[in-house]
Amino acid sequence: MLLIVGIILLTGVFIETASALIILTPVLLPLVLQLGIDPIHFGLIIVVGLSIGMITPPVAINLYVASSITQLPLERITRAIIPYMLGLIGVLLLVVYVPILLGWSGN
Repeated sequence: MLLIVGIILLTGVFIETASALIILTPVLLPLVLQLGIDPIHFGLIIVVGLSIGMITPPVAINLYVASSITQLPLERITRAIIPYMLGLIGVLLLVVYVPILLGWSGN
């Protein structure tokens, strides 16, 4: 599962979120189903993982918007979001490995 999360995060960094969702879901869903993971749980994993890509350069759609609104350079905003990004990755790992937090046991 860690490899799947790594693929999702890496894809989110380089491909826009909607496109990555359309590409990755049909590829990874059969594998996830064979591993016995609930499809709704996988949907949450892929959405959270790809949303992290929205704040990760080089695509970083949200960073470009924040940069244009605040008139700050992209580099300064990128340094400022590092703690938040680490927190988001921690939340992603919790969603992946502790599904009881989401309200079901994974069965």
